[in-house]
Amino acid sequence: MDAATLTIRPALESDRAVLEDLIADCYATVYPGWYEEETLQDALPAMLRIDPALLNSGRYLVARAGNVIAGCGGWSANAPGKTPSEDAIGHIRHFATRPDAMGKGVGGKILEHCISEATSSGLSALKCFSS
Repeated sequence: MDAATLTIRPALESDRAVLEDLIADCYATVYPGWYEEETLQDALPAMLRIDPALLNSGRYLVARAGNVIAGCGGWSANAPGKTPSEDAIGHIRHFATRPDAMGKGVGGKILEHCISEATSSGLSALKCFSS
């Protein structure tokens, strides 16, 4: 898989199940060792569900390599659960990459699209919150 051949498009509600499975696979690969098992058991159910407002915003993106969804992620003008701020700072949201595609530029390609779209919409910066 080469990031140069990826196609990026807005996610659809019909993508939800595939994307949430991808997120679960990604998080199961990267989170163990960062967090205690009990913390993961408590937090993962909420972390695996894509916020409906984000998914339906047109700002949550899918990266495809041929017929395979390789990653997802997006941005919003507001922090999760908050209203947009007046400071023109947006937020990177809910990124994940298929474990077999990690380190191949998938997340970077999605991030490039997020930055371009956010800048075009008038935001001057993006923040990322990660637990």
